[in-house]
Amino acid sequence: MTFANLRKLIILSLLTLSMAFFGCAGSGGGGGGSDYYDDGGAEAAASRPVKKDELKQAEKEANDLETENHELRRQIFEAKNKLGIPVDQDEE
Repeated sequence: MTFANLRKLIILSLLTLSMAFFGCAGSGGGGGGSDYYDDGGAEAAASRPVKKDELKQAEKEANDLETENHELRRQIFEAKNKLGIPVDQDEE
């Protein structure tokens, strides 16, 4: 595994974790979510229009990273099989 591939895998992992964290933190659990976040930031973000090109580029980068991550996971799976290491699908 090259350094560039490892770096991209780490970045993808961090992005996934941060999206999961902020997704959970943003949900108020049904009760007055103002204790968890300030709505003022959402208004500021909504006032800035997103350009179509930026959105397309971000989507392309995300798809490329997902494809690369899939390939790396496949390579790891094959390497484990060649070495005789058990491959657990439900790791916790």
